[in-house]
Amino acid sequence: MSAQNDLPFEHEVAETILVAHAALEKAAQAYQETTEKQAACNAVIPSLVDLAVKTAAIESDERDAFAQALTDPLKTLQLFKFALEQRWSQSNVPGREVDSTGRAPQEKKASTYGRGNPFVGSGAGLAAANAAFDDAMGIN
Repeated sequence: MSAQNDLPFEHEVAETILVAHAALEKAAQAYQETTEKQAACNAVIPSLVDLAVKTAAIESDERDAFAQALTDPLKTLQLFKFALEQRWSQSNVPGREVDSTGRAPQEKKASTYGRGNPFVGSGAGLAAANAAFDDAMGIN
């Protein structure tokens, strides 16, 4: 074979190598992006688990199972769907008043701490005047 006939084959081999190289670079880039996203998600999981325990969404003995479920995107979406369905069902009970979080509003009660001051929680202030008013009203 002459060198002239070998040129197109060598050219095709070189092109194939370049295309394969470009494909491998794209795959490596996609893998790196996926790995970075997973690492960012994993970094959020502990604080989300803490919040779930704090808000009584889960019991403290469910921490590990909940954290493990959050590492799986499908399970995470299923948990999110379940939470939204629960919130929706709780907020759509006829005659039930709910706040913006979907929970029943908490009853507000006046504090008896700091009775001697119009500013709740403060121990100083108008204690003598308030005591005199209470005595006059027969509240004591």
